[in-house]
Amino acid sequence: MPINYIDISAGIIGFTQKNYRTDKHRHFYIEVAFALKGNLCVKTIDSEYNNIESIVINSNCLHSFDCIAGECQLYFIDPMSSMGSSLLDRWLANKKNISVDGFMSLPDFKKLYVNSNDNQKAPER
Repeated sequence: MPINYIDISAGIIGFTQKNYRTDKHRHFYIEVAFALKGNLCVKTIDSEYNNIESIVINSNCLHSFDCIAGECQLYFIDPMSSMGSSLLDRWLANKKNISVDGFMSLPDFKKLYVNSNDNQKAPER
C-alpha cells in the first residue's frame, strides 16, 4: 500500500486503495475510512455495516474491512496523539468502537486534520 500522506509528529498516515479487503484484524491505530467510489463494508464481532460511505474504527477493535468494488481513502491515527484524542472524544465517546456515516465528510476531515499539516505529504513516486 503506497502511503500518500504522513505526519509522524501528528500521528497520522494516509493512503488510497482500490479493491481492498482484509481479514479480521486489530491494530493500535484509530482507523478513519471514506469511500471515494463505491461503498465500504465493515464487520466487527457483534455488528456488520454494509454500503456505508465513512467510518471511524476505534483502536484495538477487531474488524474486517471491504471496499472490493470501489476505492477508499484510509487514515490511521495514533490514539495517543492530540488528533487521536480529539477523534476519541468527539466520535468514539463512551467507549464506542465504531462511528458510521455522517460523522464527517472527507473534505471536512482533511480541512480539520490533514491540510493543517500539508507540509508532511509523502513524496510522489
